[in-house]
Amino acid sequence: MPLGTITRFFKKQGYGYITPDGNDGDYVVVLDEVVSDRLVEFGEGVRVQFEEGDDAMGLRASNVVVLEMPETGLLP
Repeated sequence: MPLGTITRFFKKQGYGYITPDGNDGDYVVVLDEVVSDRLVEFGEGVRVQFEEGDDAMGLRASNVVVLEMPETGLLP
């Protein structure tokens, strides 16, 4: 599964974008696809691992796992 960073996240709308390592194009991530108990802190700068997908709207991320929080540098 690829690794990446949340580069933009719109909390009110519940979606954002992941830029994968290697910058192969942004993946849309929907909050429902995030596997974490710390969603309050989920946002820009968070390091994640995710499954790649593609649909009519473009590149999609699913089964997103939070690896590192930017403010602590620690695992969630």
